[in-house]
Amino acid sequence: MSKFGLLLKEFCAEHQLEELLPDEKGIYLLLIDDMEIQCFEKFKRGYLTSQLATLPATADALPVFLKDLMNHALFRIKSHSCSLGLDQDSNIILFQQLEIDNMNFMEFNTTLEHYTNCLEEYSRFVRAETAQQAPADFMIITP
Repeated sequence: MSKFGLLLKEFCAEHQLEELLPDEKGIYLLLIDDMEIQCFEKFKRGYLTSQLATLPATADALPVFLKDLMNHALFRIKSHSCSLGLDQDSNIILFQQLEIDNMNFMEFNTTLEHYTNCLEEYSRFVRAETAQQAPADFMIITP
């Protein structure tokens, strides 16, 4: 088992989670507080990725959504080591790269905790942003 796999195994044991097994692509699916975190190793580095949202379907909502999301990310750039990106299906993802060669379990645990906190914060932000956007056929009727 790789060092990354051993760190994940120890993390699961420490937090009384079910032991993770990788899928056929070597991706571990970690569930923490109803949040999915995909964990995998490539080129002796660990990666954490999570889907935040699908891009808005309406073209007029997209620039506003992306601008607000980027402003949110820029405001937190010093305190977060996570990055935003797009996956192959145009889903907005949060990801983090880990240098696992010299990482001990305590550092891994702290990094995963920090990533989970960032994921929770970005998820709340995305939910609030998408809730503010009224559908195109939305109408308010007042008495």
